[in-house]
This record gives sequence, C-alpha cells and structure tokens, in this order.
Amino acid sequence: MLLVLVLLLFAVRNAGLFGTWTSLFLEYAASSPPLTVLFVTAFFQTLPASMAEEVTMVGGGTAGSSLPG
Repeated sequence: MLLVLVLLLFAVRNAGLFGTWTSLFLEYAASSPPLTVLFVTAFFQTLPASMAEEVTMVGGGTAGSSLPG
C-alpha cells in the first residue's frame, strides 16, 4: 500500500497538483483496495521487458516458480 501512495505522490507532483484538494482526493481514493490494485497493475505494465530479463539473469523468476510443487 505504501508503494502505491509513493507512486501516486510522484504522479501528483509531476502533474502539478501537489498541495491541492484534487491531490488530497486522489490520495484518499488510492488507499482503497480496488484502486490500489489498479494503480499497481498499471505501474508494473509500464516496466520494460528488459528489466524482467535482467531479473531472470540474476536468478529471479516469477512468483509461482519458488513455490514447492
């Protein structure tokens, strides 16, 4: 949840809304779970594919790959 609020803070600052009532509303709305999932999903979709390749090269993987099974 903290990650979402930090990302939203950067977005609000970049949009020039920092210190306005609109930014207060956005922060309040983003703290609800459905919108949190939306913001985090949108953020991860903007990450470049090369970053996922780098994670794989250093030994990382998908979340399901570390589960026993």
